[in-house]
Amino acid sequence: MKFPVSVLILLGCSWCCFQQAAAQQGTKVAIQVAPSGSADKSPEMYSPLGGIITPGTANAMWQPVLIPPPLISKNEGSNDGEIQQIKQEKLLQKLANRGTYPPVAEFSDPGVDELPVVGINFEGNADGGCPPDNTIAISNGGFIVSCVNSNIYMLKQSGGSLGSITLYDFFILLNPTVNLSDPKVIYDPEADRFILFTQGCDGFV
Repeated sequence: MKFPVSVLILLGCSWCCFQQAAAQQGTKVAIQVAPSGSADKSPEMYSPLGGIITPGTANAMWQPVLIPPPLISKNEGSNDGEIQQIKQEKLLQKLANRGTYPPVAEFSDPGVDELPVVGINFEGNADGGCPPDNTIAISNGGFIVSCVNSNIYMLKQSGGSLGSITLYDFFILLNPTVNLSDPKVIYDPEADRFILFTQGCDGFV
């Protein structure tokens, strides 16, 4: 079958248009990213000079003024009257029931079951200092270490003396260069040992 030349040209143009339209529909448009700093800047704006204020000569119109905020009143609702009535009824009910609660049990002194018994009594240290700064500790075996001011006393459980020593002589190996006073002795029952603390100060403290 033969077609005229004009028909062939028309068919060829239609086919080309169809191929171009199909290609445009199946192709994604590339997004162009502008380089950094290439965005348009807003135009610079100016305001005419209105005047110059000198703080020393400015009048009261230009002085800063602190204005207190307005007082905010209570946000009253439409049912405030009902709420106040309920509170009043609850108060009256509370006052009416005040005498119906069970009475509180009266406090009674339990007293002391047994008075402490003094097993051993002996005279303590009489160092003569003021204040005495007395401290004492007793070991599991009954040994007693007592300190008064600047002296250490070792005693037996019966009160018999085992000797005494001054704080300075006790710490002589440390070569103390200040006065030693205000001792504190405690006993560690786990390690079975006495621990002694003392304060160092000069003669004017």
